[in-house]
Amino acid sequence: QKWLVKIFTLKNKKNNKRLFRIKNALRKLTNVIISTNVDLLLDDDFSQEKIYYKREELNRIKSKLQLNDCQLWHIHGSIKCPSETVFTTKDYLERYTNEKFRDGLHNILSNGQYTILFIGYGCSELQLLDFLVNSETDKDQERLYLLQPYFKSDECIYNAEEPYYRDYGIQLIQYPINNGYDFLIGVLEELEKDINSASTHQTQIYANVEKIIGGQFNSYAKKQLATKIIRLDDYSASTLIYSMRKNINAAKWLRFLALDSNTR
Repeated sequence: QKWLVKIFTLKNKKNNKRLFRIKNALRKLTNVIISTNVDLLLDDDFSQEKIYYKREELNRIKSKLQLNDCQLWHIHGSIKCPSETVFTTKDYLERYTNEKFRDGLHNILSNGQYTILFIGYGCSELQLLDFLVNSETDKDQERLYLLQPYFKSDECIYNAEEPYYRDYGIQLIQYPINNGYDFLIGVLEELEKDINSASTHQTQIYANVEKIIGGQFNSYAKKQLATKIIRLDDYSASTLIYSMRKNINAAKWLRFLALDSNTR
């Protein structure tokens, strides 16, 4: 466990720029991330009280998941608590046979209000396919997507896998990896632009940000604002900043946006 903690908390300065781009793209895409990773690379972007990794917390995912909150769920545990992480086959089976944990994942997959994007997770894993088969997922609803890497010569593999995943209600999004997996970063950034260009989405984000600024100025609100404001287009962000002039905490918010965050 000591060795694992050391390995999973290493900082690689060469990867800082790449890591920032990945985290930035993910923050713009969603408020809620459900991860099977036990490392802490995403934790800095979330309030500690909104990071869930303990068994009792994961068993309540069905009731605690709020789309308007910025939440990070480590469903295989976190290196913060090595004794509760999923590493062995025994750990894996115990986690996925827990009735409350299974009910929570079933609820997420079958809930029509959630749009889910699988990134870097093998949908071929038997446990996940079991959830998809047994969940009440509407196969005609386009709300489950999988980013899947292929080499340019893998067209025949894609043609075989696309209908396979479609049977589970998953829309396959292919991207090339001939030049390495880093291409995924650009894919996420382009996907974020396409999604956030929708006017209704922008309106919802704007309303959420306006509500945060109208409330208390504290660490939790700053985390919320930093996550949401980067998802606004330039026009909406400019309009918002102009409208802040009457806010009692305007100077504090502006200082935070200009100096204390990486939002722009």
